[in-house]
Amino acid sequence: MAVDDLAPHSGLMKASTMNGLHARLYADYERHYASASPSSRDKRRIFAAYAAQFQPLLATLGQGTLLDVGCGSGLLLEWLSTACPQASLHGIDASLSMSALSQKNLINKASAHHGDGIEFLRNHPHTYHGIFATDILEHMDDDTLQGFLDCALNALKPGGFLAVKVPNMSNLSSTELRYRDATHVRGFTEKSLIQCFRAFGFSNSVCYGTVPHSLGMKLRTCTEHLLHKVVYRVCGHTDVSVFTRTITAIGYKSSAHPLS
Repeated sequence: MAVDDLAPHSGLMKASTMNGLHARLYADYERHYASASPSSRDKRRIFAAYAAQFQPLLATLGQGTLLDVGCGSGLLLEWLSTACPQASLHGIDASLSMSALSQKNLINKASAHHGDGIEFLRNHPHTYHGIFATDILEHMDDDTLQGFLDCALNALKPGGFLAVKVPNMSNLSSTELRYRDATHVRGFTEKSLIQCFRAFGFSNSVCYGTVPHSLGMKLRTCTEHLLHKVVYRVCGHTDVSVFTRTITAIGYKSSAHPLS
């Protein structure tokens, strides 16, 4: 199983704001993702993947304040507690059981809150130096995505960043990742992800694929890239550059952004 599938996050919205199908699916979410409590070996792989993907973002953070939206069982927050021990760490999750599990796993490391993620962001304007939302945007319909991006930008301090990870629909196996979870409602490519960031006021946005964290991952990523380049060139598409199973985008709130 790929590392992408080992560290699922949980919910953004509380059940009262979901449609009936999603409310029932999220009520059983922990059973769908049996990896909510990964083995020690899997946890080491997950943390190595986080370090490869996000460590450069934290180089100058120091005592900043970070938020993980849809924190699930708290794995990203646990890694952040070692990667930037001086930071103030917070998580928000709409699942009561998952936020409780996160708080249990994060004693003296981070604060996990239960509630609607967008409401939480709306109620904490200009608070965070960085916001993480991994494996979350693919669960959002149009209105929810709009609300999230608006509120995330407003919740950041000037110069703060939003980091997201989503399934990459340019990857030939991404259909399985897109549809393996019945709560997924959308997918992204590098272009559509940057399009969203730009439209909602994020600046200096960058998008990149999975960063290899081991020799095996380097071989997989290189092989995957070469195969996709051949297929895309045969199909006449030469402007696609990111082919990994998931993609990450980083966008910043301009230091000159007016506080609203």
